[in-house]
Amino acid sequence: MAAIASGTRHQGDVYFGPNRGTQCTVMAASAIIFRLMFGSICSTKDIDRILDNGNEYFAHCKAKRDPARRHYVYLGGDDIHSDAEVVVLKLSIKCCKFNNL
Repeated sequence: MAAIASGTRHQGDVYFGPNRGTQCTVMAASAIIFRLMFGSICSTKDIDRILDNGNEYFAHCKAKRDPARRHYVYLGGDDIHSDAEVVVLKLSIKCCKFNNL
């Protein structure tokens, strides 16, 4: 039997302001990194941390996006920058680590 963890909010929550509901790619990346680093996602705090850091990463990548693509609401794989220093799960990592998964 599998356990299910849920957070106090979701990626479409008003908590995330103008980014809400558009951060799918980076939320997934944030969850994958959390799982690889810590082995499991088992608490409300874990889910909230994944969402908060995913949203922070989304905002960072969106700001760095090619100006010609800034009118798009969602990020694509090409919008994830490998040279950006971001904080994911309170650890500094290079975004290029996403490409090595």
